[in-house]
Amino acid sequence: MNQPNPQPWYQDGWTMFIVAFLMIPGFSYLGYIGYQNQLPPAKLQLTGRMEGGGEQNSTLVLTTWHQHPGTLHKGKLSVSVNGKSQYHSFETWEPNDAQAIVLTFPLSHYAPDQEIPVTIRLVTKDTKPFHFQDAWLGITWKSN
Repeated sequence: MNQPNPQPWYQDGWTMFIVAFLMIPGFSYLGYIGYQNQLPPAKLQLTGRMEGGGEQNSTLVLTTWHQHPGTLHKGKLSVSVNGKSQYHSFETWEPNDAQAIVLTFPLSHYAPDQEIPVTIRLVTKDTKPFHFQDAWLGITWKSN
């Protein structure tokens, strides 16, 4: 003869394990994903130019700014050129080219017909993560 369980459901170890370690983190993660999907995309502009003369002393100068309608908060901009990365963290970043960020990348060996891979990633509190990959061709972008 089975006797009824004298413990309430919330005192059962397996039930609490499922609730505490599976359901609560799972619903929290789904809520975070929903929040991320509602954020607007970031709108970055990027320009580049070569400085220096010759193949040995060239520098790639990249200038970037955002056109998000409002100030971006608590973010990190990472730019990689030929595997070398530079980072720029900010508490606030105002829009438009007056607040542009300028990054310089010295190139040890540069040929005018060489493609230089560029990767940009922007993560902020206000926008969806932004990722951009292209190649610099000396005077313009490959995607142009």
